[in-house]
Amino acid sequence: MKQPINRIVRTPTPSVSPPTRQSATASRNQGRIEKTPPVLIEPVKTTPVPKEFSLKDHRVQAVHQKYFKQPDSWVKEGARLQFYPVAGTREIDVVIGLDFGTSFTKAAVGMMDQIHPVTWEGVSGYPEPYLLPSEYTVMDDGHCFIGQVPGVEISQIVHRLKHPFIDPAVTSESIARATVFVGLVLQYIRAWLFHYHGLTIGNQAIRWQLNIGAPCNGLESSYLEHAYRKLAVSAWTCSQSEFISRLHNLDEMQGASDQERLPEGLLDLAVLPEFLAQIAGYVKSARRRPGLHALVDVGGGTLDVVTFIVHEQDKEDVFPFLVPEIRPLGTQMLNMNRLIGGCVEDVNPPDELEAILDEAEFAARCRVDQNHVGMRDELFFEEVRRLVQRVLFETKQKRDPNSSHWTDGLPMFLTGGGAGYHGYEKAVQGVERRLSKALHLNLSFNLMQLPCQPGLSGITDEEYQRISVACGLAMDAMNLGRITPAVQVEDILINGRPSTPRVDHEDIYG
Repeated sequence: MKQPINRIVRTPTPSVSPPTRQSATASRNQGRIEKTPPVLIEPVKTTPVPKEFSLKDHRVQAVHQKYFKQPDSWVKEGARLQFYPVAGTREIDVVIGLDFGTSFTKAAVGMMDQIHPVTWEGVSGYPEPYLLPSEYTVMDDGHCFIGQVPGVEISQIVHRLKHPFIDPAVTSESIARATVFVGLVLQYIRAWLFHYHGLTIGNQAIRWQLNIGAPCNGLESSYLEHAYRKLAVSAWTCSQSEFISRLHNLDEMQGASDQERLPEGLLDLAVLPEFLAQIAGYVKSARRRPGLHALVDVGGGTLDVVTFIVHEQDKEDVFPFLVPEIRPLGTQMLNMNRLIGGCVEDVNPPDELEAILDEAEFAARCRVDQNHVGMRDELFFEEVRRLVQRVLFETKQKRDPNSSHWTDGLPMFLTGGGAGYHGYEKAVQGVERRLSKALHLNLSFNLMQLPCQPGLSGITDEEYQRISVACGLAMDAMNLGRITPAVQVEDILINGRPSTPRVDHEDIYG
């Protein structure tokens, strides 16, 4: 018998039965030449970038104990409100600017037309003199100290204090936790001023003012604004105890924070948008331009993007908000995103106080494939682009569509502690190209750093980018200008429609 020219190739029966559809196909092919079936590749399901801070999964790391310092003897003097116990008849105005941050807290003091950035050497050994890690330790007896005290239990270290304030539904418990830290900070600021500038103060009676910064959308929510005010009032009261204790001060802080009137010794209190403080130097400089502007602030926890108008009315600076947006896309989230799906369990991620590592350094540090880190970074910075695009597109469509700055160079400030990492600048530059193509316009961005403000000297440009909020807040609130929240600014419409034609989302977001 002759053998058939073509053999029938039979595939061995697998241990798990294939789907019914495949079995029927195999039956029809019996006695035929087997052809190699097409390989169907499942699309890779990529875990998206986190949309919020994963607080429940975050473990406290006692790695900052090397920065702890027992407070210098002069720090306790900050519990009092006056340099001399019996002040004279002359008065001096002192403005405290407080930038309560996710990773670091910064502060500055304004006095006699000079701004003095606060250094933290009296309570901290952190190498950057103007940056104070935002954390504290509760001792067994209830007394609290700034930083991580060596030898304590992990449960006694309280950190991630600012993160709940990103949520408009911040709780009273979160405010109470942060109150202890801010109280310690305010006490130190007064002591620092007495220690280094006591001769300037002399026996003059100090009239204290406190400006605390809020995110760019902080004044869009009355509840969030109230939370910052509650924090400031209760912390000021707490700061007048020589030994601040988490245990015996809680009831006192709660009582003080419920009062509408200002606490003892505080002449004025203002909750101000951080971006308003950041641009204080710019609006006083020769580089100032009227009209539309944008600011992208890269923080440790969040990315703040806001468009606004620089305007003058009756010799007063007025800043209408157009589109303020804040998202958890700061440098801490960049690191968190890199670890998804590729982190070795026994490897600790880079500490939030460290400088951001590039892809290769991060991969080597965490024993992760560099290609994985690169893929996660692409996802992350695409989210950054989307956020900036959304803010600018809405501004162009209906908030200020006719500004000449769209084509002659939109002034855009890229600032904050994380702005130096190249991924953020590259993402913003990508928005310029993408929006120009989508809107069929030759858009132009004029990226710039924030210029230092008058009355400030002795710091580098890089240092100023990180402490610009505190320095601006150290100005009298009346001199910072007047803001108009975005909810009070009307859209610009033509015949009842946005002046810019609708663009398909695929064009705008790629």
